[in-house]
Amino acid sequence: WKGILVGGTATACAAGAMALATMVPLNLATAASGTVAVGYTDEASVEAAALRTKLSATVQGALPKTAENHATRGCIDDTEVAKFTMRDFCVIGDPEGKKTIVLMGDSHAWQWNDAFHDLGKKLGARVVTMAKGGCSPQEYRIINDELHREYTECDSWRDSVFKELGDLKPDVIVVADRTRREATRAGAEATFKVLKSTGAELVYLTDTPQPGQNVPDCLATHVDDISSCNRKQYEALEYTDFRTMEREVAEKYGASIIDTVPAFCTKDVCPSVIGDQVVYFDSSHITSSYSKTLEPFLEPTLEEALAG
Repeated sequence: WKGILVGGTATACAAGAMALATMVPLNLATAASGTVAVGYTDEASVEAAALRTKLSATVQGALPKTAENHATRGCIDDTEVAKFTMRDFCVIGDPEGKKTIVLMGDSHAWQWNDAFHDLGKKLGARVVTMAKGGCSPQEYRIINDELHREYTECDSWRDSVFKELGDLKPDVIVVADRTRREATRAGAEATFKVLKSTGAELVYLTDTPQPGQNVPDCLATHVDDISSCNRKQYEALEYTDFRTMEREVAEKYGASIIDTVPAFCTKDVCPSVIGDQVVYFDSSHITSSYSKTLEPFLEPTLEEALAG
């Protein structure tokens, strides 16, 4: 896990989880009758979440383990890995599926792995996850804060992924990554040109909003006023110009766009809890359980892309 959750969020979450365990009753059920707690259902559920002020008993019960509520399916390479290697656990969904979906990107692609595993099973497609912490699939220069230098491992890893795609010949390639201020149009163009040349249908999954703080820690200390843990939409959608540029390039190369914002934000605010699901397990990445409630949100675009 070294280097995957940049900025020490994993450590912070672990510490937060221990603190939460002393603050929140552990005997509260995480969902009624053992069923999965409801998260996103439609945009109205996001609107309702933005108006909520108190944390429900269901969420309080689940909160101590929220730091562990991250993707467990698929693979993600850490900082030092300089070459992607296909491994059995990188293949999720339906391993015997006749069609192949590739989910490619950094940890903001990895965060979707569990949802894509379930979608792959439902759609009869195998899903190959190709993710590396802090490494954009787009070709631009990144300075890694952990290494204190240019992230050359990212460049070589990306090149190895492009080669693997040529051998794999996927039916659909889904691109997802964290929007960064280092992004360039030339870098985005270079990557989407390579991806287009594979002959796969392309899907661009826009970046999820940034909560701006460790969400489980905030909720634990604001049980009666969780609005303090929400973030204004204009703040959560950081680097708006770069987000727009990346989307424009993806569209230029024929990618279908899944705009994630309606599943996370109203026009004004991005709630930290939607339905009975905490949206983020740290200060950046979405929880596995919330991602799974977005399967119906993702499915139509992926189904259409698989149909080709």
